[in-house]
Amino acid sequence: MLPLQRDGLIRIAPAAADQRAKQLSLTKAGEQRLRAAAKLWFAAQARFDRVFGARRAKDLRALMAEVVTSDFAAPDQTKPAAHSGH
Repeated sequence: MLPLQRDGLIRIAPAAADQRAKQLSLTKAGEQRLRAAAKLWFAAQARFDRVFGARRAKDLRALMAEVVTSDFAAPDQTKPAAHSGH
């Protein structure tokens, strides 16, 4: 967070309800950077859909969503990792 604050993209202030907590907010420069990044992100996603195919891209995103919401995404830290020996 500190690099974002240093670059003038966010403000960090004590939270109103609890002075021990921090409240983060975008500055005007941060809002501009976010809009520019979103525009580029959506253009990249549109290009990916055109090149990879809209249906295949949708299927890939659905598969990736399954991975990050499955037990695979959060390994059980209490068990040692099993190695297959490959």
